[in-house]
Amino acid sequence: MVSNNFTNMYQGLTVKGVLNLNEENVIEVEGAVLRFDKDEVIIQLRKGPTFKIMVDEQRFIRTKYPVFFEKLRKEVA
Repeated sequence: MVSNNFTNMYQGLTVKGVLNLNEENVIEVEGAVLRFDKDEVIIQLRKGPTFKIMVDEQRFIRTKYPVFFEKLRKEVA
């Protein structure tokens, strides 16, 4: 989660939300705030996407946007 305003958040806070993925795939997520890192909130999920869903999403991105992962590799190198 990325935000500019964490004033109402604290470590351990339970958060719930929805991930809207490709092809109208909607996944409910739930977890707790684990820590803060600059402008990011790291959340440990208790409920979220399965490994299969994550792999399917990566495959979808690689197929539809082939340059995306190529750019990430160049940024890391």
